[in-house]
Amino acid sequence: MIFFLFIFCVAIILLHNIRRSQKKIKFELIPNCLVLDVPIVFVEGKKSLFYFLNYWNFIPYYMKEHGYEVHILRMPWRNQSQRKLAVLKILDQSRIENKQVLMVYDKTCEEIMQTDLIRHHPSLIKTELIEYKTKNKFSSLSWFHRCSIRDQHWNPQHLGVGPEAIPTANEVLHRAISLAEKRFQCSHNS
Repeated sequence: MIFFLFIFCVAIILLHNIRRSQKKIKFELIPNCLVLDVPIVFVEGKKSLFYFLNYWNFIPYYMKEHGYEVHILRMPWRNQSQRKLAVLKILDQSRIENKQVLMVYDKTCEEIMQTDLIRHHPSLIKTELIEYKTKNKFSSLSWFHRCSIRDQHWNPQHLGVGPEAIPTANEVLHRAISLAEKRFQCSHNS
């Protein structure tokens, strides 16, 4: 009996992740003048059994639709040293290819992204911390994930699960536009 209950719970969790990761949100493109000349790398946050597919959900797609080159850095679920090595590996690869990147991350990656080795890496033009407020309703699976990663402010709604993701996606877009404008001005002032 317990075995069947366990299988049922695992099936519910898996179906919830699949449904969430495939959710589509309708939006209108926001016209902008400048597109960033470097790729945007979305760094996956900490995962758990309750939230593991398609971490950033709709937001990278939103940025691609606005003309940005977007990559998603798949990260180990929990091991901090392996997560740090994954970030350094992509930065070192970018340096070998003579490229720079903008990295977007959330609170669950803040400790890794604030290390000197990463913050001062020559391939990194900037990091952007995406913060979210917990004012929306959560599903019970979201609550379990927040407890398992020990972050009471983590909110899947802001990472592209529902319409609440539009402001977060717009924030990433406006930060990218602002950075593109600054880079354009610097290149023409030199």
